Amino acid sequence: MFDNHLVGQPLVKKLFIRLIQAQRVPHALLLHGPEGTGKVACALALARALHCEREEAGACESCSQCGRTMELNHPDFSVLMPLQLRMKQDAVRLIQLDVLKDPYGYARPEENLIIPIDSVRERQKRFAYSSFEGSWRTAVILHADRMRA
Repeated sequence: MFDNHLVGQPLVKKLFIRLIQAQRVPHALLLHGPEGTGKVACALALARALHCEREEAGACESCSQCGRTMELNHPDFSVLMPLQLRMKQDAVRLIQLDVLKDPYGYARPEENLIIPIDSVRERQKRFAYSSFEGSWRTAVILHADRMRA
């Protein structure tokens, strides 16, 4: 549920729960604010809730969809973040899993790292098709201000 993941954001919780229950989630959301306010936790909680098999507004964390999103094995869920250009996939996955495990305390990317345009294009191609499972495709882009052409 959202209560487990969003600390001190009662209005945001209420808004997202209403959006999910009314099935009126916009195609894109930009979460902006000071560091430490829970933007990453909020984005991840919403993505997990959208992929959850249960009909409640929030991730149950016990169904197969929730498990697959938490392990980054869900074909309709991805996390993009600033990384070194030639970083190995295993290292990228470990960093992304660290973010999923603790969205409030993960290691912040260094200032000189970017989100390569190739990563964005790859997601675009994958998301151009209909979803593999369920009805949602979600991408959480962390530190989107670091995208470069």
